[in-house]
Amino acid sequence: MMRITNRILLGIVSALSILILLSSCSLDEDFAGDGTYKVEVTAFKGSGESDMTRALELTGDDGDFLGAPWEAGDIVTVYQVIPTATSSADMYREVGTLTAQSGGYTTTLKGTLKGSFIPGVKLMLSYRHGLLFDYTGQNGSLDDIASNHDYALAYVDVSDVGSGTLVFENTPVFESLQSIFRLTFKDADGNYLEAEKISIRCYTNLGNTDNLIQYYNPSRVGLSYTNKYSRGSIEVTLDSPSHTAYVALAGLGESGPMTGLVESELYISVYVGASSYSYHKETFTFENNKYYLLDLIMHY
Repeated sequence: MMRITNRILLGIVSALSILILLSSCSLDEDFAGDGTYKVEVTAFKGSGESDMTRALELTGDDGDFLGAPWEAGDIVTVYQVIPTATSSADMYREVGTLTAQSGGYTTTLKGTLKGSFIPGVKLMLSYRHGLLFDYTGQNGSLDDIASNHDYALAYVDVSDVGSGTLVFENTPVFESLQSIFRLTFKDADGNYLEAEKISIRCYTNLGNTDNLIQYYNPSRVGLSYTNKYSRGSIEVTLDSPSHTAYVALAGLGESGPMTGLVESELYISVYVGASSYSYHKETFTFENNKYYLLDLIMHY
């Protein structure tokens, strides 16, 4: 059984798909020389459902809400988006970092950006991990996801360039690039299975191949989505056996990488000592930016 609970963030389409599909703009590329600009801006991440102070923490009477708020000191890397770039390696120009001043779902980002800016320039803000989105090596805990696999982007447009300051036209709202799944395992008799390892695969009609994202870096020249190092099964090794595990998943959908999957075929294998159990669902759909609860009956 699968339940969909509150969204981790506000409802969105894939942020990365928006980025990839940016068309050429008419901005004058002949900017003046580089300058250094102070930035102070309010930013949103997670949800206002509750005032959590720790990233990816459960709340609600039955733990069915997952908050993903800021932590004081979180680093945001800022990239200038160059839509006229001729290669993916040149599309994102790093121009500086900003730092979250407080925890919660709303924070103030402060920092210094260095570059050539005019009104209309688009900036991409990446939460904590730059342009590296890696879902391998998960251990089934929320702490691991919060530290290593919680990827979120926001976009702003420069509206004014003052003397040493930048002003943005819009407020940055950070949008999650993955969904989080809470998996609970039982055997056919209803007994909990204390999993040690988990393997998750999702096949779609896109060449009948596994379309879960293992690793994606949009600035990598020549990245092939069929490369085994970019997509494939997600292998989770738990630090200690448990009948519950949390996993972050993103897919290669019809609109590109870092999206959900539609009508895919799901396979989950669970390893308990020398025994293995399996789960199969012919039609499985998930969207980015949601928290799913899956109660799974595994078969020996």
